Amino acid sequence: MPALTKLDDQLVQFISRGLSAKEISQTLKRPLSFVYYRIERLKHMGIVETKGYTINYRNLGYNINAVMVAKIGGPLYSKVLKYISPADAVLAEQIPGMVIQYAGSAENGTIIVIKAMFKGIKEIDDFVKKLQGLYQIQSLTKYLMAEERTV
Repeated sequence: MPALTKLDDQLVQFISRGLSAKEISQTLKRPLSFVYYRIERLKHMGIVETKGYTINYRNLGYNINAVMVAKIGGPLYSKVLKYISPADAVLAEQIPGMVIQYAGSAENGTIIVIKAMFKGIKEIDDFVKKLQGLYQIQSLTKYLMAEERTV
């Protein structure tokens, strides 16, 4: 399988968030035909499965599913205040080697729930450090489910 480029990683992120090819084209400031071409390339690599643009995360090496529940307290750091919601701030902190599938928060913003896929434990640790840079986390519970890879 050819190596994924930074652009391929961006496409996977956008597709996983449900953006259409047209929205991706506008976001990347690239022609729509270019976006379609790159998506077709990902299909041939086995990363994108169907016309519905379903991502095959296993083929990308994402073997750990995680649900994290963070209880936050204290005043919000200035980095968070520029976002509409705590979940938007979490989405902005996504790191390479992870795909956030869901981020939501309680109405008062004291609890954040994140469902994501990770390539490894290091990526989980790196993401937790980023969360700690956004919020004063009182507690963080992680539920991890690893998938076995067959070669």
